[in-house]
Amino acid sequence: MSEWAYVTRNTKIGTIKTDCDLLEQNMFAVVDPSNDTYQGFIRATDIKDCPDDATAGDVLDEARKFADRDIFVYVNEPVDKAKEKMKQNKLQFIPVVDYTKHYEGTLDQNSTG
Repeated sequence: MSEWAYVTRNTKIGTIKTDCDLLEQNMFAVVDPSNDTYQGFIRATDIKDCPDDATAGDVLDEARKFADRDIFVYVNEPVDKAKEKMKQNKLQFIPVVDYTKHYEGTLDQNSTG
């Protein structure tokens, strides 16, 4: 699993645009701020034109109107299955959750298991 910075639903877009750890990513897992439960993901292109005071939750809710943003794999799923989901959904990374949907990290196309 990759180390991948994530954001909470109430993270301001201005913070995402200026955070050095986040700037290197093109996708961001969005989690509930109270318990790190995975909520979905947003892409860098989703936030490009957003005002700095909008939140990741606002962007996620809007993005869901146009595309599935609840894509993930469970921590115990085979890497091959995860890679197939990435291919089907044209993703470089895929969020990984446990059985309670607690965010655990991500897999990328280079993951071997």
